[in-house]
Amino acid sequence: MTSDLDAESEKWDDQEHEIIRQAQSMSSMAYSMYLFTRGEGLLKTTLDLFHQAEVFSEEGFRLCSSLRSLSSQVGDEEKVMIISETEKLLTLCQQLQVTARTAVQGKSATFLKVESSIQNTKGILAIVVYLLPVCQKLIIKYQSESSSLSSPQSWREKHLPSPVSEEPINSKSTNGFGVKSLEHHMANLTFLESK
Repeated sequence: MTSDLDAESEKWDDQEHEIIRQAQSMSSMAYSMYLFTRGEGLLKTTLDLFHQAEVFSEEGFRLCSSLRSLSSQVGDEEKVMIISETEKLLTLCQQLQVTARTAVQGKSATFLKVESSIQNTKGILAIVVYLLPVCQKLIIKYQSESSSLSSPQSWREKHLPSPVSEEPINSKSTNGFGVKSLEHHMANLTFLESK
């Protein structure tokens, strides 16, 4: 699923667009979660996986915000479709966040929580993979319409305000997507586990 998302991402001319950056960030996190299921990668414990799932869902919420911004700039039919898919995405992100935060005990319950987290992540990725080419076409369409009617200012700059981040993008605890790095989270987990 992440390879499908990466393939769609590569088709975008504007790799710095907030929608594509958020989708790429989500793809990277989902791949880390996939590697965990194979016993590989940086995620070593189920706590690491659940924390990654929570961060993934938060990035999904940011993507929903960006999609809402886009929907306010397109025609009615397109707006209905984007809002409908955004609501599905929002619901799955909420489910994943609740699953990640729910405490469980025992191997069986932990296994079910891992399985549920992975399935929710796959569902989220499926929606994102579906939306990326649609969003790209709409952005190109409305960018060309906007540029033919107004000043040369970028359509993206005019119509899609960047979401406000709690931390500056260039701070040491972020990875360029505005998401705290896995190493930072791992350090926090190690610190919390040592108490």
